[in-house]
Amino acid sequence: MNYIFKIICFLLLTTATHAELTHNLIGKQLIIGINNYPIHQSWITFIKENHISGVIFISDAYKDANHVKEAITTIKKNINHKMFFCIDQEGGKVNRIKKNMIQLPAANTIAKHYSEKEAFNLYQKQAKELATIGINVNFSPVLDILYDDANTVIGSRSYGNNPKIVFNYAKQAINASLLENILPVIKHFPGHGFTSIDSHTNMPIHKDIFRLIKTDIVPFKKSIRIGAPAIMAAHILYPRIDKQYPASLSEEIITRYLIKDLKFEGIIFSDDISMGAIQKNFKINDAIIKTIEAGIHQTIIITPLENLVKIVKRMDSKIKDNKNLRDKIKQNIQIVEKFK
Repeated sequence: MNYIFKIICFLLLTTATHAELTHNLIGKQLIIGINNYPIHQSWITFIKENHISGVIFISDAYKDANHVKEAITTIKKNINHKMFFCIDQEGGKVNRIKKNMIQLPAANTIAKHYSEKEAFNLYQKQAKELATIGINVNFSPVLDILYDDANTVIGSRSYGNNPKIVFNYAKQAINASLLENILPVIKHFPGHGFTSIDSHTNMPIHKDIFRLIKTDIVPFKKSIRIGAPAIMAAHILYPRIDKQYPASLSEEIITRYLIKDLKFEGIIFSDDISMGAIQKNFKINDAIIKTIEAGIHQTIIITPLENLVKIVKRMDSKIKDNKNLRDKIKQNIQIVEKFK
């Protein structure tokens, strides 16, 4: 009788421990968007209970650098695990923080009117200010090539139509950021190319494999060679490589090409999977699973808290029954922890 009791206790303990570990796993895969100021306790509780890997500050609520600093301070006071505190601060029209923070010109303007040394100084000043308020990840610079006026989605966010110039200026942003302990994330891999559809609303399709290999991928390959530590995958379909999935969900593009062929050893982020390119073509939980299977280390999702609670609950259930998925996330955690 004593023996049976011990077995039951062991099984109950093992099941509880397994459930707890599984529950924490999905949170360590996610970067979530915070859009309310001041940050509500419900967000803090969610981050803490689910071991959320990082947050990105979005919307008009965080236009002021002081608001971002206050939110980060609040989170750190209540959270025991290391986190990524992320922002989109490219310059020009994509400057999420607009007050009490240096406002850099758009990449295109910098490449046209500033020397590489002057660009480095600008990016270093921005990185210093970001670090001062607690930001440690900047989703910048943009390495997409600008093809005349065709790609209005990227537009002035690009350094230009010459891959060499794009790389030379991106290198300044990368090195300046690293000098101030900001993780720069080059994007949107493997290149937006000659596309006119905005992935925020629908799925862009890049059909020109020759242009992709000859031009679009060049700044990324060069950046990887100089040690760029992080990449964001594009929500763009490249049918000559993968007919079914965009880069952010494609094992062919992320694992086989980026990780194995290009030998990239840094962190790979997805773009926000709540964007139209994904939402209109995949169920959100399926998309999260596909990012993990593809080789994405951190999946960004910007959606209301009530949605996140449901998503995490469903993902916990899926992970519990899928050892391969659990193992992939554990591998991702090991990679990500090196950069926190």
